Amino acid sequence: MNFPTIDFGWLGNGNLIGMMAVLHVMINHAVAIGGSILMVSIEFVAFKRGNERLEAFARRLSKWILIITTTAGAMTGVGIWFTTTIIEPDAIGALIRIFHWAWFTEWLVFVSEVVLILMYFYTWDRWRGEKKKLHIRTGVALCVMSWLTLVLITGILAAQINPGDWAETLSFWSAFFNPTWVPSTLFRTFAAITLGVALLTPLTRWFVKQEQDRHIALKIYGKWLILSVPLMLIFGIWYLNSLPEKAKDLVVWGSGLSDITFNFINLLGLLLMFFLGVLLLEGKSKMSVALTVFTALFSLMLLAEFESSGKISASLM
Repeated sequence: MNFPTIDFGWLGNGNLIGMMAVLHVMINHAVAIGGSILMVSIEFVAFKRGNERLEAFARRLSKWILIITTTAGAMTGVGIWFTTTIIEPDAIGALIRIFHWAWFTEWLVFVSEVVLILMYFYTWDRWRGEKKKLHIRTGVALCVMSWLTLVLITGILAAQINPGDWAETLSFWSAFFNPTWVPSTLFRTFAAITLGVALLTPLTRWFVKQEQDRHIALKIYGKWLILSVPLMLIFGIWYLNSLPEKAKDLVVWGSGLSDITFNFINLLGLLLMFFLGVLLLEGKSKMSVALTVFTALFSLMLLAEFESSGKISASLM
């Protein structure tokens, strides 16, 4: 059966899908995953220290994470389905047939994520004292469910670049557990935390008034960032080496840089991000805003490098 399609030649069909995907990744990775992990970390530290002001900041974050993930996050997710359906219906139909149960499981996980963020936000006043530990565990469960959506979707997306031996077996498991799934998942995980740090750092400077409270929050961000940047490098190299040669070449080709320049810029960018982590670890609130913005943009660029290669190589293979 031939499905009707719409061509956006003036914009570029691939560009439209890519823009919607990047927008969704910005919201999902930075807010739903990275933001949630940092929010629960702040609440945990505030609980241990008995710091009600810092806990109030975590509560304020939960409100905006709830609003953003259930509105803009959900709408852009639907937007990806809408754009791919009207531009490449056969391709998205094939993904639905191959990964039916993965999509279904992801939907269940997303519903669980929404239920948990609602529970987490609306039980701040009820779950106090001894029940506070239950509230923190709910936050941890929220982080796990947010991360599981990434795990499931990444298995589907990675199969488009390197399906492994699926062509021989036609097995769901062969397609889902493809060679790029694990490194891609781990790379995206720590990129999400990095994006979360870049998002919350300026917000913390503006909304946390007490200098001592700011130092505590910034140190939390610094610990996560110093952990995430080296692991992004390690898993990014693993991810790159797991790609087929054509896709690997497209990562560099899409940037318009030579191999040496490409490697130099990526290493320099990661070094600057690590330097931001060191500053945050020292609890310094007076740091360059440009460095924070750079961290956010560079994290997105790292994701876009692999996203673009995936879209192009999938269309060529």
